Formats: sequence, structure tokens, C-alpha cells
Amino acid sequence: MENKNQSKKGRKKLFLYFFLVILVFVVAECGVFFDEVDPVTEESTVKAGDTLTSVLHTNFKSYGDKLGLHLVAGILAPKSWKAGEHTKMYFESSITTGVQSMEIIPANELAAYANGLNWPEAVKAKLGFGSNTSSDLEWIIFWSTNTFDIGSNQFPTADITIKVKTGPENLQYKRGYFLSESIDAFTTPGAGDSYAAGFFTNCFTVTDGEGEMVDYCNPKIGIGEPSNATIDDILTIKYDGDLDVSELKNQDEIYLCAKAYTSSNQTIEVCSQLSDAKLKRAGLNKWRVDLWPRKFFSLQAGQELTKIEYYFTDKTGNMKTGFSNTDVPFKYTFKCL
Repeated sequence: MENKNQSKKGRKKLFLYFFLVILVFVVAECGVFFDEVDPVTEESTVKAGDTLTSVLHTNFKSYGDKLGLHLVAGILAPKSWKAGEHTKMYFESSITTGVQSMEIIPANELAAYANGLNWPEAVKAKLGFGSNTSSDLEWIIFWSTNTFDIGSNQFPTADITIKVKTGPENLQYKRGYFLSESIDAFTTPGAGDSYAAGFFTNCFTVTDGEGEMVDYCNPKIGIGEPSNATIDDILTIKYDGDLDVSELKNQDEIYLCAKAYTSSNQTIEVCSQLSDAKLKRAGLNKWRVDLWPRKFFSLQAGQELTKIEYYFTDKTGNMKTGFSNTDVPFKYTFKCL
């Protein structure tokens, strides 16, 4: 009887041992992580043309040796900022001494496990632009100039500083940040693992700049992209029927009605149901029209535009939707050549 009890106790201990081993593997987290309490230190507003500084607070967990890896970080920025030319990154960590330099990842460098995509493309495929309402944004991705070794059961921390010069216009958007490492990158993670992490902030505002506020935070019925177009760029006007409370959203044909203002205080109106002004479907209840302002408004040599005002109408011209479901037109300001 005693031998049987000892045998049962032994089996229980063995079962408990295996259970604890399995539990360790289940709850163990590997990869890169933003700090749960204080992921990002950043400014809530900055003046146009000034430098925005953000600090990412991160940690790394490794249950196997990671040899020769680059630390990878990125920021989502408006295209008008040309952030690839105006961004600096560096970091300090618990396994290095002093400030460590970072550099922009070459466009021809493919990200690991990303199906042939380079780093900005892979980050966009994974994170998109968050809840920003415009695609006039881009991911700027850097990695550490030097490579590092992280040993098994080593859990270093790193503070990554990002400095980017803002553009000239008044603008608000939700900043996005990206964190990864060059070895695992976009591999499919296990439960609790994270090799490519994203973080988005609340709405951030650039003030004291040029023109009216460009708003990427809040959904809008109508928007012009890119925000920094000239009259010789292709301008895309988008209409979001999901935000329109009028019957216009249920029409089969929707048109752009626009009035352009020249630098000499003349106005040019194009408000007819012609093919150039007809919007095309771009998804469920989403429409768009691509136009070349110089041609669309039949500009003469020497004529320049400062802005356009526009609204959307149906085939008859009787239905009209403007800013915030009113008759007030949407506005788009052109940038100087």
C-alpha cells in the first residue's frame, strides 16, 4: 500500500512539473514591446516648421539567442513634411553605452518575413494609417547603425528618440509609431509574442502655419488630397457617403461642383454634369474624382489659383452636399510653386 501511495505522489509531482513547464512556454512573451505604463513621451502640439520630439519607451524579451540584429523604429508622418529628409533617430539602452546612432533603412532593403516588401511597405500593410482619415501619410523607418546580440533570457530596455521637422501648414493627425527588430520582423508571432509592434496617439496639432487647418483626425464628407498640391499636380477629391445624411449618398451618379479663385481675384466655376466632374466609385459609399486643376478650370497662360470651393451634387444639380451636411462649400488651398 505504501509503495502505491508513493507511486501516486510521484506521478502527481511529475504531472505538476510538466504542467509548470508547459505554463512557462504558454505565458512567456518574446519580441519587442512598448512599455505598458509609459509607451511614448511626446508633445501635444508644436508650431509649423519646428522640430517635434518623441521618445519611445521599449523593452525586449528573448528566450533564445538573437545574434546580429538591428533595432528598428519608425514614425508615421504627413507626406508634406518630407520626413525622410528631416528626421533623426537615436537610442540609449540597458545593453549599450552612451547614445547609439540610427539611420534610415534603404528603400531596396526587404523586411524579413514580409513577402518581398520593403520596410515602409510592410509597416503600411500591417498597420495602415491607424484611424487617420487620409492616405496622404507615409511611414519613415530607421534601424540601428550597428547590430547587437541579445542572449537568451535577456530583457533589455531602450529609449528611442525621434526628432522630425514639421511642415509649413496647419495640420492635425494621429501620430503612429513602429517598433521591431531585423531578424524576426514580420514573422507570424506565437501567443503573447510581438516582433512588429505599432502604437497610435491621440490627435496632435501643428499650429501657427500656413492656410486653413488640414484635419486627418476626424472623418469628413469631402476631402482633397494631397494636402500640398499645386495647380499642376493631380488633385483627388473624395466623397464619403457614409457621413452624408442627405439622399445624395443613394444616387447612382455624383458630380463635383467647384469654384476656383485666381491670384488676381477672378473666379472660375465648373458646375455641370460633365464626364470630367463625375465621381467614380472607390468602395462601398465611397467616391472620388481625379483632376488636373490647370486643365479642369481651363486656365490661361499666367493664371494661378489660390484656392477652390466645392460641393457635391446629383445628375440634376438639385441635390447638394457641402461642409458638415450644409450648403457651405468645402475649401481647398493650393500651395505655391
